[in-house]
Amino acid sequence: MFKESYQSAIRFAKIGIDVIRTKNISNDDKRNIARRALALQFSDARGVMMKIGQLFAASSDDNNFDTLVKGIPPVPLATMEAVIEDALGAQLNAVFADIEESTNAASLGQVHRAQLLNGAPVAVKIQYPDIAARVDAEMALIGLMPGVGPVKKWGFDLASYKTAFKSNMDRELDYLHEAKIQQRFQQQVDVLGLVVPNVYPQYSRSQLLVQSWEYGDFIDDIGHWPHRDRQRAGEIILGTLFKSLFDIGLVHGDPHLGNSYFRYAKTGQPEVVLMDYGCTIEISENQRLALLKLILATTDNLPLSPLRYFAALGFEADKLAKIGDALPMLCRLLFKPFADSGLFSTLNWQLESSVNHLLGERRWWFRSAGPAELLLILRAFQGITQQLALLKTTVCWSKILQQNVSEATLQQARAFELPMLAEEHELHTKTLNSLANTLHVTVKKQGRKTANITLPAEMVLDLENIIPEDVLAILSNQKNIDITAIKDRIMASGIAPQNVFSINSGDKEYSVWLA
Repeated sequence: MFKESYQSAIRFAKIGIDVIRTKNISNDDKRNIARRALALQFSDARGVMMKIGQLFAASSDDNNFDTLVKGIPPVPLATMEAVIEDALGAQLNAVFADIEESTNAASLGQVHRAQLLNGAPVAVKIQYPDIAARVDAEMALIGLMPGVGPVKKWGFDLASYKTAFKSNMDRELDYLHEAKIQQRFQQQVDVLGLVVPNVYPQYSRSQLLVQSWEYGDFIDDIGHWPHRDRQRAGEIILGTLFKSLFDIGLVHGDPHLGNSYFRYAKTGQPEVVLMDYGCTIEISENQRLALLKLILATTDNLPLSPLRYFAALGFEADKLAKIGDALPMLCRLLFKPFADSGLFSTLNWQLESSVNHLLGERRWWFRSAGPAELLLILRAFQGITQQLALLKTTVCWSKILQQNVSEATLQQARAFELPMLAEEHELHTKTLNSLANTLHVTVKKQGRKTANITLPAEMVLDLENIIPEDVLAILSNQKNIDITAIKDRIMASGIAPQNVFSINSGDKEYSVWLA
């Protein structure tokens, strides 16, 4: 155990140093070389560190991390035969007519294609023999990580994050638990085009999972598919998330690119095979109804105070109260894909920069207020948007929500009401329908309108970058107009309908307002 802990500490230290170095490299070519080297270290580490590497892959378009999600060099079958037999409690030839070398190795185990004695092709997922000890050693190191930087300054509950991560790793190491969740997913998440592999419970053990062998291509290998089929694949992916989250209360929290296959069914229709259910979490009824309520209220522009529903999701109300004036607009930014009645392009979402414009440093209040388990839901949504981008397609989020979530659940969410919180009494927090919907810009020359532009209201968050340079030059000479002060006033109002500014310059008149 000491040897395992020592080796893990060395790996953690080396990878941690290289992560910092990679971030600080300004030259693109050198950064790519460094990131490839970093990816190799993550894959060599397996265990917890490889899981962290997969988070890098899920939040980046960098293909240097492809090996972390598509598979790493496996352990030879000759080494794993005894491990499989020990888990089975039987000789290989007593269960399998044939078993092949693995071509799919991951952070905690690897998969071998095999054939049962009855001829059925199966996937045999087996844990590495030393992986539990390695995970324990690495989790002990994570437990020693100090709370510094934003973690300390903004009051992150680091202990809860560590506990949640440890619980998740424990679930992933229990293949019997994974088998039960996978069977439940197959039975209850009835999305047309979704394929969940069949589990063979009679052969599955805590370190061994036997399921039907499935085939298909990775998402970045189907770019040649017709657009309508790539769009359909995107609808299946998104529909699966909505159905499982809101109707069933399950979230597949590991949507990295190596956990899905794409193929055509015998009917010629696209199918998505979803695998690896070890990182699946259950969401309480109150949490899923609160989230769905926020989405529906935002898209329908209802008079709802968001704070109490974020609190029902598990957010700390006292921290969120510090950004209470911005919560309605934050909802609009977070749930923007649902508000669009047409096809929504995730490439134009720019969520992170929009939130930064809205909150600035105060964004850390929102991040530190969130419960640790919510990370997997965020990861699920992040994985979906990444896959839609790779499919180079757009889908209608609101339509897919209505198609896949039962009417009973939608009605239950609409009727879901929570009492006002003390923090709302103190802050008089704005409601969702108090927001402006549009930003208007008009230009008149000699009294005649020469330009009339209508933009989403949230564009006011980036006001200085959407104003033409000639207008900015005029504003710089206006002593009574200060863009920073204007934005502060708008933020304080909760981005309510109001005049932004009006100026006259010779024969031109510029007017900007929120409505």
